[in-house]
Amino acid sequence: MSPFVDFNKPGEKIRAHASTRYHQQALTGLDDFVKAMENPDQTVTSRMNDELIRIRAENTKKLTTIISHLHYLAKQGLPIRGHRDDSTASADNNRGNFIELLEHQAKVSNDTLMLKHISSCSKNARYTSKTVQNELLQLMADEIRGSIVKKVKKAGVFSILADEVTDLSNKEQLGVALRYVDDQGKLAEEFVEFIQVDKITGEVLSNELVKLLERLDLDINMLRGQSYDGAANMSSLRRGVAGRILNINDKAIYCHCSSHKLNLAIVRSCSIPIIRNTADSMGEVAIFFKSSPKRENMLCKVITETTGQRATKIKNVCRTRWIERHAAYNYFHQMYVPIVSTLEEISTSADYDVDSKTKANGMLRQITSSDFIISFIVLHHVMGILYPVSKQLQGRAMDVIVAHTMVEGVIQNFKTTTDAVFTKLFEKATSLGSEVGVEIRKPRISGRQVHRSNPPSASVEEHFRITVFRPFLDFIIQELTSRFSEPNPIICHLSTIIPPLTGITEDGDACSIESDWTIDTDALFTFYYDDLPMPTFLDAEAERWKAEWMGKRPASVQELYMVVICNFITRPHP
Repeated sequence: MSPFVDFNKPGEKIRAHASTRYHQQALTGLDDFVKAMENPDQTVTSRMNDELIRIRAENTKKLTTIISHLHYLAKQGLPIRGHRDDSTASADNNRGNFIELLEHQAKVSNDTLMLKHISSCSKNARYTSKTVQNELLQLMADEIRGSIVKKVKKAGVFSILADEVTDLSNKEQLGVALRYVDDQGKLAEEFVEFIQVDKITGEVLSNELVKLLERLDLDINMLRGQSYDGAANMSSLRRGVAGRILNINDKAIYCHCSSHKLNLAIVRSCSIPIIRNTADSMGEVAIFFKSSPKRENMLCKVITETTGQRATKIKNVCRTRWIERHAAYNYFHQMYVPIVSTLEEISTSADYDVDSKTKANGMLRQITSSDFIISFIVLHHVMGILYPVSKQLQGRAMDVIVAHTMVEGVIQNFKTTTDAVFTKLFEKATSLGSEVGVEIRKPRISGRQVHRSNPPSASVEEHFRITVFRPFLDFIIQELTSRFSEPNPIICHLSTIIPPLTGITEDGDACSIESDWTIDTDALFTFYYDDLPMPTFLDAEAERWKAEWMGKRPASVQELYMVVICNFITRPHP
């Protein structure tokens, strides 16, 4: 472009230039530029940006609402989808908790934006399909799992807990949890995942656990403990999960689940014929009433009339976790008289069929026998002692040392149980029998009795003490002692770090420290050499720790334990 230099008749040339197309476009552009500078919010670009911002804000609000409703259902453990909530579902039918809750909340809060989204938005942009639901749930799970993994990594070392179970769809699932010490010095136990497996061999399960740790970006070399049940595929040190993990990391000490060991001890102890028959009879009575609404309603009616209390339904007897039967035993003990009255009513009433009356009569004979009443009172007493121990063994903060100490206390309790205890139990059984018109008698003595105990006895009380009470206690003591023997040697060495207390008050306060306290530093030095930042200072550290507590009274056992975890056990470098 060249400058204007020909000024001969400039007016004509300027008018000609003003009529050109490019001059008109330049004027239009100038006008638009001035308007844009004076009113920047009125430009096309700005209006387009505002529209995009508005659409983005609306979509964010819609998605936030959808996620919050989905999170609520997941947190409460409620089913999300109904029988039909896909594209073929009708608005007149129940479309599942998620869709119905979303629409209901929009109506109640008069959320026109959400109502319009649900009713008129295209199906491929509604974000309520089962596929999107699953994706959002997976994102929530990943976020929670990620926060747990961060805490585990911060702790440095961790333990793994796993157990296999068959779900309602008849598929094998391996439940996995991680255990670690948080930054507050407290034991934490967090579930992380269910893994579906085709086989439950030690090789398959151990491979799945290794893959899980890899997915979570957790170093298996930082694993310091593993706890499973006592099945061979889990506990075997040759071909089980425990042994295969130990082959990878020999510091991942295996501990048999203490709660599971207690359950196994109870199961074995209850295999004594007279105790087993009592437990089976209770289970049959529970099934008899639970399987018929008519019979159960009859029992509730009798309970209300007899006790004047609000009737509660009979409790089933758990088939696997025997210690959880205590709630059923407690119910049976409280409602024994109404249960007997109901069975008497059913066995003689014309309102019930022959099969129901026959079963009721048979169960009535079983639960009103002297053997049953005595055995039940003894079983209820023993389970009452073991139940709180079982509940504490399932606690997240439980450790193997405390578990063995608690069980040793129970064993000592059973060993020191005197005949006076059974005398009180016999009085309770006699009183319970008298309420239903039953006199406690010992069975007929015969010369060649092989199917039940037949010892000579001077009284009815002595007979049942010899045949029921003492054998049951001896069996439980034997089972608990064999299953809760000394734990892993390394765990025993670690326990020497905790100052031994000469006594504990009723409030849980420690009295003093034993004067001959010795910490087994040699074994700890050898086993945990790589974990210690300064291994050569271990002996000096142990002496400093002992000096800190000698002549000093710890505030409480729990506080002492917290100090040990926080200040003495040095976490290895990642």
